[in-house]
Amino acid sequence: RMLKTFTAPIYAFFEPVPTIGYDKKGNCYHEFRCARPKCTQTIRRNQATGDRTSTGNMIKHVKKVTCWGEAAYAVALTHTNAATAREKVTDIFKRTGSLDAAFELVGKGKPTYSTMPMTALEARAETALWMAMNCRPYNLVKDPGYLKLQKTGRPHYYVPSPRTVSRDVKRCFAGTRRRVAKRLQLYEGRLNLACDCWTSPNHKAVFAITVTLIAKGDLSTFVLDVLEVPK
Repeated sequence: RMLKTFTAPIYAFFEPVPTIGYDKKGNCYHEFRCARPKCTQTIRRNQATGDRTSTGNMIKHVKKVTCWGEAAYAVALTHTNAATAREKVTDIFKRTGSLDAAFELVGKGKPTYSTMPMTALEARAETALWMAMNCRPYNLVKDPGYLKLQKTGRPHYYVPSPRTVSRDVKRCFAGTRRRVAKRLQLYEGRLNLACDCWTSPNHKAVFAITVTLIAKGDLSTFVLDVLEVPK
């Protein structure tokens, strides 16, 4: 029952389940262990006193420069409960080693980068996204210059092969198509279809079909299909 009361964002910086023990006087206490990697600090809270639910010492520890820091605590406070703060702040920090990933980039801002290398799965996902959004050839990942940029200083860094990138892009496309189709089928409103033609930079005529709808007050447009117009 006590676990249900640990809902404040500050609890996100500690292990979810505290250790229960008893001091020399027989008083029960809860001991919270800091969740930051390599930090062994614990905060003990005596359950026999009037401030048994106080989080003051926990906040003081989290704000330390040698621990999470005030910036991390400030970000956690933007979330309504410990579960959300743990998912959006501390879990990301432990995985990437950077607090920057816990911020959402709003509008035009300067991009930030993690100090930790990507996992193989993350590298595949980012490469597939890069290829799809910028129309890059899959063989680019085996270009000697590209490999030198990626592996200098970290020779063991994983770079997916062109075949892997091709497979991942196709898989992402299939998944996105299913999600868009389901969203359009469940949409309770009017779908506005439109078509447009233009000439691509390589002098090919292209024909596209789009659909526009209103979702949560925002206008959303999806490209349903793109076809090359035959000569």
